[in-house]
Amino acid sequence: MNKIKANSIGKKVLSFLKEIEKEEGITFTLSGSSFSSNSISISIKGKESNDSNVHVNLDLSKKYGFSQNIVGMEFTCSNGTFVIDGFKTRNRKYPIIATRKA
Repeated sequence: MNKIKANSIGKKVLSFLKEIEKEEGITFTLSGSSFSSNSISISIKGKESNDSNVHVNLDLSKKYGFSQNIVGMEFTCSNGTFVIDGFKTRNRKYPIIATRKA
């Protein structure tokens, strides 16, 4: 097992979960993974997507200067690719919470 194969497996797991996301109104993200020469461990987080959360996230997104709800979106920087999980409004310096993709 190598990093490329572990990333590929993680992406396949998320693609299998897409149908469950639609049926159950939940969004899954990989919250971490590790691998060795012959095994892999993948952590998955699920977050319920209800209408009140969507409105709150849209309002907070606009508060921080975005024109749309940014929760669930991905961005890439020099440290890797991240998925935006939500907001921590009490943290003035880093109010947007994101998880690195595997």
